[in-house]
Amino acid sequence: MKILASVAEAVIFMFLGISAVSSRHVWNTEFVLLTLVFCLVYRAVGMCCILSLCYAAAVVLSVVLTCFFSFVTIPFCVLKQNRNWAAVGHRKV
Repeated sequence: MKILASVAEAVIFMFLGISAVSSRHVWNTEFVLLTLVFCLVYRAVGMCCILSLCYAAAVVLSVVLTCFFSFVTIPFCVLKQNRNWAAVGHRKV
């Protein structure tokens, strides 16, 4: 992905350099406005996708950690209760 971004950046700057040294400059307002709109829209869509994936990963991670720690702590609680029960000496009340 990083290589693709680097290649795209190189191509953009190559065209920018070629157009900067050309003798004829033409201002195209429609192109500039559409470029700005598309950049903003695709940035927003990309950020929403990334944030939703991060949120989903955080939810899954919290569930996994909760299950892990509950399965880790339950045997220790049972072991502690058994140890206290053994210390009493199995007396019937």
